[in-house]
Amino acid sequence: MALAILLGLPSLGQGIAADDLIHRLILLGIWPFPTEPNPIMHLFSFIPGSTLGTDVLRDLGFLSWTADPEVSATFFRPVSAVTHVLDYQLWPNVFWLQHLHSLLWYAASCGGAYLCFRQFGVALPLAAFAGLMFTVEDAHGLNVGWLANRNASVCLVFGVASMCLHHRWRQESRWPLIVASVLCFILAMFSAEAGIGALAYIAAWELVMEERSWPRRLLGLLPYGVALLGWLIIYKHLGHGVQWSDIYVDPGTQPGRFLLACFERLPMMMAAQWLQIPIDLSNALTLPQRVAFSGLCWVITALIFRWIWSLIKDRKEARFWALGMFLSFIPLCAAFPMSRVLTFSGLGAFALIAIKLGDWVNGIAEPSRFQRLLFWIHVPCAAALLVAAPLAWFGMLSVMMPTEQLPRDLTPKDTLIVMQSHELASASLSLRPLIDGHTDGPIPVAILSSVFSEMSVTRVAMNALEIRIADGWNRLPVDRLTRSIDRPWRQGDTVSRSGYRVQVIELTDDGRPRVARFTFKKPLEDPKHRWFTFKGLDFVEWSPPPMGETIQLFPIHSQFF
Repeated sequence: MALAILLGLPSLGQGIAADDLIHRLILLGIWPFPTEPNPIMHLFSFIPGSTLGTDVLRDLGFLSWTADPEVSATFFRPVSAVTHVLDYQLWPNVFWLQHLHSLLWYAASCGGAYLCFRQFGVALPLAAFAGLMFTVEDAHGLNVGWLANRNASVCLVFGVASMCLHHRWRQESRWPLIVASVLCFILAMFSAEAGIGALAYIAAWELVMEERSWPRRLLGLLPYGVALLGWLIIYKHLGHGVQWSDIYVDPGTQPGRFLLACFERLPMMMAAQWLQIPIDLSNALTLPQRVAFSGLCWVITALIFRWIWSLIKDRKEARFWALGMFLSFIPLCAAFPMSRVLTFSGLGAFALIAIKLGDWVNGIAEPSRFQRLLFWIHVPCAAALLVAAPLAWFGMLSVMMPTEQLPRDLTPKDTLIVMQSHELASASLSLRPLIDGHTDGPIPVAILSSVFSEMSVTRVAMNALEIRIADGWNRLPVDRLTRSIDRPWRQGDTVSRSGYRVQVIELTDDGRPRVARFTFKKPLEDPKHRWFTFKGLDFVEWSPPPMGETIQLFPIHSQFF
């Protein structure tokens, strides 16, 4: 726990960004839209459907013009929300104390992980080694350094508490322990959806390690099943969940898509957990590239299982950790591949690595080359990356959401028209001037296309542009957060926003816009239109081309080559 705090100290000066900005407005009670959200209920309602005045959010550009009219992505995490409410009651303007609060939760989760290894029978030196790897795991970097991701640490604390209490209940047969275990499991799920991962290990213990009859094993899982069902009913009844997003998949309403997502994403999670493969980059790959990448990860997964197969075959506790790890990956496949979701899966992976390296740790035998590689990956390299991860994350956000480069003379009467960016940038660009006190309201934002696309821009009228993207809008997974490929466009479709209208002129073969016309209510040169695009990493003001002329704008990554 002390090491976790030490490695997290550089993150204390990171401040706030992205989702933190929305949290701040809600928690300060200055939400500038008609329907004021309840912090406990709606703190994690990022694409809220109809609950928080979606029409106003659309007009302001919080949702891209390509967003599905029925898209929603809201998460119910009241326990984690309470921790943020506490911050804003005690130190609303002292961000380093808020980061320290997150860091203490992370340290508690690391201490809980070590206790979990010991509780489930991992020998002391090996449990210490597994706990070390868990603590310095670079996938936990945003648990440490991004306030909005604190929920991952909170659900880990309650999740490992539930696992340990269940194990003690099986040993001691005292009913208060099972009650406490189920309560902690409920708190884990209401901290973050990933809390379901605790049940993966509880189920694995009952299936693999328990010697009782099968009816008694299943009876031991029944209270957790009831808790899970109750959580799902409350979650859906309150209107939370994801709809019409390609990056998130709802297993309940899209079982076929979820199975396909598991087949694609599970080996990616495995490769990232064991060999630090940067799976976040897969969201910027085309379909053929993702298929190839997933195939490579399947090969890596097969090699890893081959390496630990003898251990799984010979040792019952290894089968327990392997099954728990595998089951914990499954709910993660409902979200797009990203390293920061690898929380509960690390318990099984690091326990297996530690047990496999037991002879080395105990000084009985020399390690193989692959064992040495795992040591270097998961201890010194991971520790360095853990320290760097929050810094890299905020650096990436400063590029994708360049709020620091906005001019100070923007007003709510202006419209910020961004030729290339990411749809998630709109809320930050709109709200940052308000949060920093430069304006008295949000700035309307219009993001016309993706920062990852090359496009031709033609001036077709005094107040209209026609944009052609050869590969079409919503080409990459990273651009389909608010639009599912299952909801194709039709030629001639129109989308109206405050100040402009978009008409789809031409479609790709799979039903995505290839050519779109943007018609503004005012001439393009109107002084209230503030045009921006990227020049390298610089977010610079831009001018539309003269009548009849066409110019090319290139994706951000191509501008460096």
